[in-house]
Amino acid sequence: MKQIVCILAFVFFCFPAFASEKSERIVEVLKAREQIKNQIDSCLNASKTILTDKFFQDNPEAFQGLTPQSKEWPEVVKLYDEFMNVSCYMITPDEYVSILSKGLDNTLSNDEMDDALEFFMSPSGQKFVQSSFYNSKVLADFAYSDQISEKMKAAKLKYFDGLAKLAKDAGLVNEQVQP
Repeated sequence: MKQIVCILAFVFFCFPAFASEKSERIVEVLKAREQIKNQIDSCLNASKTILTDKFFQDNPEAFQGLTPQSKEWPEVVKLYDEFMNVSCYMITPDEYVSILSKGLDNTLSNDEMDDALEFFMSPSGQKFVQSSFYNSKVLADFAYSDQISEKMKAAKLKYFDGLAKLAKDAGLVNEQVQP
């Protein structure tokens, strides 16, 4: 309960109740809603390519003994799709825009917001927005690439091996356990 009160106090005192028109305009000019939608789309598209035979072969422990040949496999796929949908929409476009707008209100003065709007509405500013839009898509696609997957696989292995060793040393388990 104390944590909830602290979070509510933080939100209440650190963020204005409503974003100003200027900050909302900056967020609109920055095409923030479109950028977060692109990131969500990249996540959803990547999720369609993750649950493959290769992923299963690389991570058999993640399926609790179920295999693509199991009669329950369609349910595994359904659970995975539901999980990825929730994961990809961890923050909705509306939430993202609201947080960004309120953050601008808390960090920029009215004059600074005027300057930002003037820049982002200029030809150079629009080119910057287009570049940011493109780069956010490239970064989102990279975040779901095989290269990152390999890094995560190595990190996961190190984590679970270390956790198993700690548990074994503590006398809690006798064999390595991974999710």
